Amino acid sequence: MIAGNRSFLFVDRSMQDSPRLLVSAPLAALLVIVCLCSLGCERNPEGAYDGEVRDWVKLLFKGELKKSGGAISLELVLTQTSETSAGGEAVLLRKSGVNTTPFNGAWSVEQGRYRILFKEQVFFLTKHGDYHHFQTEDSSFANEDGTPVQLQLDKVRSVSFGLKVTLLLKPDEVAIRKAGEKSQKGTWETFGETLVAEFENDGARETEKMYFTWDEKDLLLRKIAIARKVKVKEDFDIPSQKSRISRMEYQGDERPRYRRR
Repeated sequence: MIAGNRSFLFVDRSMQDSPRLLVSAPLAALLVIVCLCSLGCERNPEGAYDGEVRDWVKLLFKGELKKSGGAISLELVLTQTSETSAGGEAVLLRKSGVNTTPFNGAWSVEQGRYRILFKEQVFFLTKHGDYHHFQTEDSSFANEDGTPVQLQLDKVRSVSFGLKVTLLLKPDEVAIRKAGEKSQKGTWETFGETLVAEFENDGARETEKMYFTWDEKDLLLRKIAIARKVKVKEDFDIPSQKSRISRMEYQGDERPRYRRR
């Protein structure tokens, strides 16, 4: 009986190897499909895109500062008055009962958020969903329970304008034409899902970069960064050049869409 059962201790090598062949074959086929798909589905950005650059002349935000004695109504107005960068005058209206106290200051854009200076106190306005948090860096300006003061953009009372833009991507260059202006040429490159178009203005003293992300075949404008070369005096009064950078960032649904023709 022992001798008769010995045959079950030996494994047929052909049967042992066959499952490996069955598994490896589909795997190899899958790898081939993935490779072919990645080669065939590579994005080709070349073409014409129609969109706009939208900017605000005046932004008006409304909200409340919640204290134990009741809510204090707040209105923040940011007016674009600078012709060279994003920034201008800021007015904060603080309303308590029938009394209104105005605070005058100035605003600029810093790291994708609004930086607002009233006298010697700096506030930051940062977008969080449908609201903006209005607070100081040390969070000394907050509601009674310590939560940030929330302001909401009043789009009805704010003032904006849009400038129609055509973007033409060619293999070696990009051309941009804004309504009422001549076409301007530059360069472009891609980094993953980001496309960057770069243009030089004013005799190469100003560089403008437009950052786009893809939404199927269209481009969404995410950010505009403008670097300007300015003369400054270093040590020993030796003139030098440095770049001042201003940014305009668009969030979520506010990102201008450039539709591919």
